[in-house]
Amino acid sequence: MSYTMRDAQHVCWKTYRKLGGSQDSPSAVSSLLEDVSKVSGIIKEESGEKAKQDLATKLPDVLYDVFVLAEQFGINIEEVFLQSVNDRILSTLP
Repeated sequence: MSYTMRDAQHVCWKTYRKLGGSQDSPSAVSSLLEDVSKVSGIIKEESGEKAKQDLATKLPDVLYDVFVLAEQFGINIEEVFLQSVNDRILSTLP
């Protein structure tokens, strides 16, 4: 089965709500900050294959948090992400 980012965003939101996640943004932001802190710790304290393995388990958690927040605020993350990438590309052109 193939998902778009929009599909994944919606599935993450449904999962979050099913698991009892709160609709208040402070709890979702707290989760994001905690997961980003863990990623930062991995980058600072580890290297090589161990860092790669640990990042492979934590980066999806960060993405999950971003998807939940986007859905909570009615933001189509796929659309705004692609626009951001396009803007970055265009800003580098002469």
